[in-house]
Amino acid sequence: MKMLLISACLLVLTLGCRKTPDLDELSTKPLVGTAQDKATNFSSYKTYFVSDTVAYLSDTSEDTILVGATALKLVTAFKDNMASRGYTFVQKNQKPNLGVRLGVVKDLNVGVYYPGYWDGYYWYWPPYYWGYPNWGYYYPFSVAYAYTTGTVISSMIDLKNPVITDNKKELKVLWNSVIAGALGDNPDANVQAGVDGINQAFSQSPYIKTN
Repeated sequence: MKMLLISACLLVLTLGCRKTPDLDELSTKPLVGTAQDKATNFSSYKTYFVSDTVAYLSDTSEDTILVGATALKLVTAFKDNMASRGYTFVQKNQKPNLGVRLGVVKDLNVGVYYPGYWDGYYWYWPPYYWGYPNWGYYYPFSVAYAYTTGTVISSMIDLKNPVITDNKKELKVLWNSVIAGALGDNPDANVQAGVDGINQAFSQSPYIKTN
């Protein structure tokens, strides 16, 4: 897992040409963690689908999706980054190579994120949504993230090469990102931090590209 590093601060610490940065200001920046299946050749995938809604995980609300301007900005940020890496957005019924899921944590009182499950909440839309009824999810990597309220989660799922082993049918998860506390208590007010975090997640994942 990689943590978000602010290049300007690195220059300050390395070159010593400016005063030490304000640590209080640095602590307000969200941390960005990414994890990948190192065996994956991301250039073998060309198309993807991402919903225009965002999963909303909360223990104080019955809402399960986030819609409107906030969701659109997060989804657009992801689409822009995928386009810049050469991927083409297609509709779900056009058999995309990759499925992408975005989510926001709100008021869930757990300290660690394990891929796939979250305190009883099923993180992904059921596999039948991707056209694979009765399938599960397979993680070729293990990862745990601490997070705070307002964390933005994204995952990339392989829809091109479903896995069948020992009579188990699973979709392989290729990549995860966790942007800890980016949106804080008010997603609508702090959405730019979430957008910046998505951009950073791609910045520290240069292997996500079509060529």
